[in-house]
Amino acid sequence: MKVTMGPFEKAKDSRQEGLAFSVVLLVIVLARPWLSATQGMSEINGKSADPIAVWREIASATVSPELRLVPASHPPCMFEGVDESGKVKWYAIFTSTMWDRTYGYVGPIDLMIGVDEKNRITAVRVLGHHETPSFVQGIDEPWFLDQFIGKGIEDPIEPGIDFDGITRATITTKAIAADIRSGIRLLAGAPAGSSSSVAPSKSMHWNIWCLAGAVAISLLGIRLPRPFSSVAIVGLLGVATQQFLSMAHLQMLLRSPSAAFYLPSALMVFLAVAGSFAIVKPRGYCVCLCPMGRVQDLLTALIQTSAPADPVAQTSLPADPVVYPIGRVICWSGLIALGFSAAPPLEKLEVFTPLFLNGGGPLGILLVFAALTGAVVLPRFYCRALCPLNPLFEDLETAKGFWKKPHPLGRNTEDDNEPPTTPA
Repeated sequence: MKVTMGPFEKAKDSRQEGLAFSVVLLVIVLARPWLSATQGMSEINGKSADPIAVWREIASATVSPELRLVPASHPPCMFEGVDESGKVKWYAIFTSTMWDRTYGYVGPIDLMIGVDEKNRITAVRVLGHHETPSFVQGIDEPWFLDQFIGKGIEDPIEPGIDFDGITRATITTKAIAADIRSGIRLLAGAPAGSSSSVAPSKSMHWNIWCLAGAVAISLLGIRLPRPFSSVAIVGLLGVATQQFLSMAHLQMLLRSPSAAFYLPSALMVFLAVAGSFAIVKPRGYCVCLCPMGRVQDLLTALIQTSAPADPVAQTSLPADPVVYPIGRVICWSGLIALGFSAAPPLEKLEVFTPLFLNGGGPLGILLVFAALTGAVVLPRFYCRALCPLNPLFEDLETAKGFWKKPHPLGRNTEDDNEPPTTPA
């Protein structure tokens, strides 16, 4: 007797295969840095991976041709420029050697600061960072870095006042300014945290308060009207603070797991809260805290309110929509690219950048139009079809199903991994 599989069993097998493939890709990405490390000292862009050698080459390209570069023994100054008489005329400060650093949105920004004998800045170079590239585009370009040239130990360095900042990168530019101030003060022997240094940003506390408000609204559940809670969460997490999960977070942690130890407090709290919602409740983050999901809920509620009642539709079951999971293709393509040590701009393939951060260009505008138009036709269209994080949440629910007790009739009633349209 031939046994055929029903649609539920086929869907379950398909989800298990998706989970297995995602796990394999994640293992490859995580193993890549370890495999590279076992090959010994490698070369990056033709340069030795030895940081001292890289620092020397960067300092040599920055120091005046009339000066001779020699090693220094008093960090954060690692090299000095001396004239023919042996007098020190120039200093190369490397902020990665400073013990007291200011974090950007994701972590500290590694800088090289050139300072002359009068404690005035002659050059600034960005050596590395873990910030999201599309959010901080321009921080390593001359138009931004050259604004610090000529500033001294007593000159104020405040973004938007003393130099032009970068839109959507306020925390990052404040961290750069603070580390520049600290570096030249340490070189001069002055306290790095004196009153004239850049004041810490208050955005971290604002982010945490807005997140706390969104969590409180989500926990109230059915006690609040869905449209009201959706508007509140879109305002708190989408408009006011721009807090949402992104493939950029996964990319950062997979490419540099140690970056998790340098995350600012607000981001660590948000990731912990979002992860807790996803683990405790099926699609918990998507249903409760995702600002894009709430935008789609508002559109669905608006359409349902304005559409006339159809008694035939109310008594019949809706047809199962055919949705092509483009988001899974984006997710797997991004993981494969990370496995080959590439750095794809995954955040540009998400709707959050153009919708809440006014970025993404024409492609971003097209993505927003497609997501919002699709949400009018199908609830949570972006989640079902375009979101690259949705497959990972689907895989998480599939993995959680292995630890659940089987249904008495052989069916797991919570195994339906479609993004829900109403709060549980």
